[in-house]
Amino acid sequence: MMRSWPTTWHHIDRFLVCHLTDYWASKASKSHRLLVAEFLWQELLAKKGHITCTTLCLMFVLFSTAVY
Repeated sequence: MMRSWPTTWHHIDRFLVCHLTDYWASKASKSHRLLVAEFLWQELLAKKGHITCTTLCLMFVLFSTAVY
């Protein structure tokens, strides 16, 4: 038998401020969100961390030293 866990959904109604029935997004906003979603799906905007920046700086220093 599966146990029914208590939920807090009945408490949420106290904090309801408004409904978003009048909200609409412009075509530019929709296309921007689709473009960002596509880039995130392709991992082009993924957080790479400090390793990428450090590697690029090191490559620049090595290239500058080789050219000099």
